[in-house]
Amino acid sequence: EGFVNHNSGKDHCCRIILARIMYKLLNMKNPAEYYGLSKNSIIYTVNVSTSGTNAEDVFFDEYKTIIQNSPYFKQFGDSIKITGNEIQFPKNLRSLSSNSSVESWEGYNCIAVICDEIDAFKTEGELRGTPSARAKKSAHGTYYRALAATQSRLPNVGKVIELSWPRYKNSFIQQRRKTGLLEKST
Repeated sequence: EGFVNHNSGKDHCCRIILARIMYKLLNMKNPAEYYGLSKNSIIYTVNVSTSGTNAEDVFFDEYKTIIQNSPYFKQFGDSIKITGNEIQFPKNLRSLSSNSSVESWEGYNCIAVICDEIDAFKTEGELRGTPSARAKKSAHGTYYRALAATQSRLPNVGKVIELSWPRYKNSFIQQRRKTGLLEKST
């Protein structure tokens, strides 16, 4: 169905997108004020996966390497602080690697959220616990939390990128593609 498969560069393209967003924000006088937030607000990019380990080891480690080695970020020198699951940039900008737990990034001013391997997230039927707890950790719930995090704080600016290869017929990523095609045609 025209999907990009394993090892096609999906993660790498998203890392470059996040780096470009950060670089553009760093070149603004005060990004938070520009987007109508209080001047001391922190703006985040977030990559989220089914587990924190997967998010850090698969996506974020290479993203950190891009930031460390890019000549575009060298000018900021030691003002960029890199830890295990976070990069702190000047001007109250952060990149965070997280998991599907609602508490881990809710309430942040997210300009971009990458939902990495969204089809690896379990469906609500596969998860245990109360219906609301299952919904929050499912692919569907994670996507809608990401959408709320970007659009409630930075409407018409914040972006959610879902990437995955389809795990089964009519999977979440396939459903989202169909929805996107319908939206594009209207």
